[in-house]
This record gives sequence, structure tokens and C-alpha cells, in this order.
Amino acid sequence: MNIKLRLFRFDINTDYLPYYAKLDIKVSENNSLLDLFEIIQQNINDYGYKAYGFKIFDTVVFDFNTSIAELTKKFGTEWEINPLNSKLVQKDLIIDCSLFLSKVALLNKYGLNEDRDFILSFIPYAYASPISIECDDYFGEAFFVIASSLYQLNRDKNILSLVADSKNGIFNAQNIETYLYPQDDKIDKYIFNFKKIILKDCQDKEVLDIKSKINIKNI
Repeated sequence: MNIKLRLFRFDINTDYLPYYAKLDIKVSENNSLLDLFEIIQQNINDYGYKAYGFKIFDTVVFDFNTSIAELTKKFGTEWEINPLNSKLVQKDLIIDCSLFLSKVALLNKYGLNEDRDFILSFIPYAYASPISIECDDYFGEAFFVIASSLYQLNRDKNILSLVADSKNGIFNAQNIETYLYPQDDKIDKYIFNFKKIILKDCQDKEVLDIKSKINIKNI
């Protein structure tokens, strides 16, 4: 089948503004997404991407074993390929992950000791929601999942205080299932359950104010 692509392009070292390159590709429906990117690089030999994913239009895709047949059922045969966060692009689909890593590093003093590769595996979820793109200071849905897992290990209530920040914290979180392909609600479930824990166990004024304004039975 023929796939028509609009490929986001930008090199922080040489380009002033991003642009799109058009590319028509003939590919078997049995090929994988990884196969597709190999074909792209045969046509644009310096095209940059990483295995942590990208977006088709505004939807995060990060399983490179997904078949072209599956993707065309969802997106048709004309795709716009975008980075996870265009504000952080270094080259094409490769983004600077240091902002996300610096946020997660806030959890180190509470005992987080996961390696860099494990932390980076959450990058697709870090920039799925609109708020995570618009607000640089927002902790992000991926951060909340990592914080939740850490809290389950050590029950340090300082983690709850950090995550409950009224401006950038968990009560601003958005459901990201519909921003992922394939759709997966596991991140949303983690966040939903962590909210309930915070409302139950955190006595910070900000959380008490939130509890006074909502029906906890509906959380």
C-alpha cells in the first residue's frame, strides 16, 4: 500500500524554524513501524528518531512492532509525523529529555534509585496530554506514576505533599488513554488510585481545601 507522510523536520544546530518534508512510501501492510522508519531513513538518510516514540498527528505511538495494517485502520494512509513535544526537539523526532529527567530527580531524595533507561521508558506518557505540552512546570502524568510507585515502597508522606502541588500537581492531571495508540488506561488508573491515596493520607492545607470542594465518593 502507499503511505503519504508529512515528516516533522528540525535540527537545533542548523534550522531557525521547523518544517515538514513530504514523502510517499510504498510498503507492505505486514511491515512494522520499525520497517517504515528504515524506509524513511533510506530516503532521508539523516532523519532522526528514537525508540521512545513519536506522534501520528497528536496521538502518541511508541510500539515499533505495530504493523502498518493496524496503523492504517486507525490513521488511514496519510500521516503527519510529529515529535512528542515540538518545543524540546533536538533533531526531527529526537527530543531533549533533560526537563523530564530533572523533574523525576526531585524524587531522588525520597529514595528513588531507578536507572536512567527505566525512567526514560516513561517518556511516551510524559508528553501525551495537552497540559504536559503547554506547561513546562507541570510535573506530568508519567511523573505521577513514578511517584506513586515510590510511595507504595516507602510510604513517605513528603511524596504526597510534593505531588499535591496545586499549580503543577496531580489534581491537574488529564486522562491520557485517548492520546495513546494502542489506547491503554493503565496510566489513568494509576493516577486515579494515587489521587484517592493523597486525599485519604495527606493533611496539607491544599489537599484539605480540595477535599472540601469535592465529593470524595466520586474520586
